[in-house]
Amino acid sequence: MLSYWQQSAWFNHTDIAIIGSGIVGLNAAIHIKRLKPALRVSLFEKGPIPAGASSRNAGFATFGSVSELLDDLSKQPSQQVWELAKKRFSGLQLLRKNLGDEAMRYEALGGYEVFNSADEFEGYGKHLPEINEALHAFAGLRDTFSISEKTNESFGFKGFSGFLFNQHEGLIHSGMMLKALIQKAREIGVELFYGFQLNSIEQENGNALLRFKNPELSLKCGAVLICTNGFAGDLIPDLDLKPARGLVLVTEPIQNLKMRGAFHHNKGYDYFRHIEDRVLLGGGRNLDIDGETSTADLVNPKILDYLKTLLYEQIIPGINVKVEFTWTGTMGVGQSKEPIIKKVGESLYCAVRMGGMGVALGSQTGLDAAELLMNDFT
Repeated sequence: MLSYWQQSAWFNHTDIAIIGSGIVGLNAAIHIKRLKPALRVSLFEKGPIPAGASSRNAGFATFGSVSELLDDLSKQPSQQVWELAKKRFSGLQLLRKNLGDEAMRYEALGGYEVFNSADEFEGYGKHLPEINEALHAFAGLRDTFSISEKTNESFGFKGFSGFLFNQHEGLIHSGMMLKALIQKAREIGVELFYGFQLNSIEQENGNALLRFKNPELSLKCGAVLICTNGFAGDLIPDLDLKPARGLVLVTEPIQNLKMRGAFHHNKGYDYFRHIEDRVLLGGGRNLDIDGETSTADLVNPKILDYLKTLLYEQIIPGINVKVEFTWTGTMGVGQSKEPIIKKVGESLYCAVRMGGMGVALGSQTGLDAAELLMNDFT
């Protein structure tokens, strides 16, 4: 017996199909509908909620810590590093403009980078003038980083040797951000379908043919945009793209929690923040890069042990609370941290590889992908 969807002529065709309902996919869908309201734009997600890191993120509105930027400069041309930092910052401003700070509970508290040794702290701190100069030249930001007078006692920490402060960083509520984007997409007429797992994309008489395996049905469309980030290799195997799993944990509520703000550690691999009266901590992927090159929603025990040690020994020393939640999100990484936005086949486009910066890069990447697709679409 045919399913409801297979019997429905209404479901046989859509103008534009977008695969992936994270930040990129939602922004692309919204922009396409604004450009051409008459087009039917359908967005598909394989699960009940988006599974990628841009929508299961930890809520850091950041564009890179000092150690991360310097690490990038050791591997890439400086022009490329600073242009990407500018793009991240501009993307965060676009996100705030599109949704409003209240809708995603934006907190302009700044961000700190913490170090384990005085030598490390002093070594990175001496580069602040050149980094600030570059960020001013490329992104118009003034006095971005400074040496903070804060101490371990200021936040209830133990064992960190220094704090660098980024005055332009903030925090968002990831769930509220996603909710606001979904609401905006629905209001403008984007159709959202959850629980649709794509199996393959074929070409048929000038159209793209999507074959879903759950539910089992097919759909013709004029163009397809893949926005599944780290999962995109399953559909487009030839991209410079690998999945990178990230682990996050959240504690039970902590009475009189002193920590406020965003914090980065270990070249950006570790990150922690307050969520009301809880601590969120994520990272540790560098301990097992190969093992974390995976889309499986599994917790790596080695990394979980590392994060718990960091939590209980340095972030909340002497405080006996349990870890109440853990989750993983799949990022998309490659040789470059630049997003991939391109046409990859007849009627087939992609906007992927956020490099762990989906919050910062997702809005503009979605807009750029929409513009590219609409320039070709007739």
